[in-house]
Amino acid sequence: MVDFRPNHRRVAEQESGCRLWAGTGHNTGLLKRRFDKVYAVEPNQRMHDKLLTACPEAEVISVTIAKSRLSEPVDFGIISHVLYRIPDHEWVGQMLHC
Repeated sequence: MVDFRPNHRRVAEQESGCRLWAGTGHNTGLLKRRFDKVYAVEPNQRMHDKLLTACPEAEVISVTIAKSRLSEPVDFGIISHVLYRIPDHEWVGQMLHC
């Protein structure tokens, strides 16, 4: 578990993080406190301005989870408020792709 408290020490082994369905970027901004490289997968173009305001350093990937391809494996990822947007029969495939 990653501790997002401001005074918590950074975990040296964890260099990159990813927020899937990044939305407005709130949790993505929290990732930047702990990771050198942050990816944000967000298919909704209308959210990108808010996302980049919250975490301007994030590399935004403008596709769905199933179509996302990161340039490297990540050490930590957050996926929340997503599965209700995905048909039940696609959950396993989506999660395995993550």
